Amino acid sequence: MAFSGKATYSAFAAELVRDVSPVISLLSPRRTPFLEFIGDPVHVANVAVGSTEHIWLEDELTPQFTLTVSTAVDSATANTGIQVDGWGGKVQEGDVLRIGGFDSTEEHALVLSAVGANSILVSRAFGGTDNTSLAAGGTLGFVGNAKLEGDDRKGDISSVRTQKTNWVQYYAKPIEVSGTMEAVNKEGGVGSEYNYQAVDRIETALRDLESSALLGSSAQTIGDGSTRRTMKGIWRWITSTHTAATVTQSFIDNAVLAGYLNGAQSYDFIVCGPRVKLGFDRLPGAAIVQSREEETFGTQVTLYQSGLSETPLRVINTRQMDARGFILGRSDDIRVVPLQGRSFQLKNYAETKDARQGELVGEYTVEVRRAASMVRGYITG
Repeated sequence: MAFSGKATYSAFAAELVRDVSPVISLLSPRRTPFLEFIGDPVHVANVAVGSTEHIWLEDELTPQFTLTVSTAVDSATANTGIQVDGWGGKVQEGDVLRIGGFDSTEEHALVLSAVGANSILVSRAFGGTDNTSLAAGGTLGFVGNAKLEGDDRKGDISSVRTQKTNWVQYYAKPIEVSGTMEAVNKEGGVGSEYNYQAVDRIETALRDLESSALLGSSAQTIGDGSTRRTMKGIWRWITSTHTAATVTQSFIDNAVLAGYLNGAQSYDFIVCGPRVKLGFDRLPGAAIVQSREEETFGTQVTLYQSGLSETPLRVINTRQMDARGFILGRSDDIRVVPLQGRSFQLKNYAETKDARQGELVGEYTVEVRRAASMVRGYITG
């Protein structure tokens, strides 16, 4: 469904304004392909926000896959404490952890107790495995929990949902057309110059919104008459970054793998700049595009299938993304939403001189869920 930028129930009843969502629906597929792919929010609770400081709650990712150790683990055979860099509250007595991997000596360790947020006590060489060592910054894999028969309930490891915040950004594009310019005949089939300029402002504001949603930075302030509110874009929510000299299949697959290990379930898009898009088109085995007249020849990648993603990844090229960058994510985790009653609208102002005046205004923010499972990257060549 095309992005219209409008909440389903916004009728602008409070003041006289012009609804421009039909024009946005026509422009978004050509001018803002990422917003077009994301579409309007479909969840009732998220079709619009009611505050300039937008707050949402989400579950914290649990260490189902790995725990990071902050100090080295030696090969001692006795029970030993392991520093787990803040993950102690997620580990319970009876958990079986893996040290090392299949390409080296693998050891299982049984958690005897979680001493604190940063430390656990384990029994080494569990289940007949051999002792090994692990350098600081290495990871412990999680195998499963083994409870004692008839044992009492142990400490709770559930967590309170984490609160995330983003700010609503205010967009404005002024219009002023002289009475003479509105009256004269114009070339190119242009009737009303004011209406023509209004469509141009809609297109410009729409590009601004996509650029902010992707790459925006926020001053983390509610804003006032002297301080501007800006949203934090998707790029700055993501912490996992991958770089390479050029776009290769292994580079993209490794980025998908990084997200998978961080908890990603299934990606459905890669939004990128033109340099990255051309790299996709030049991948070995890319589909050949040839016209019926057989006068043109080239390759084009619009879908990329990864073995770690259930659905093909839509490769979205947009001018609003940095030419060398890309973001890998899932559309269900991203919502571009307006402030209630403040989706893009055209205000016609009273004439104070011989000119027709108005302004396109709108206020939006982006809600980014499970950012820890998304991946960003760029090419250096």
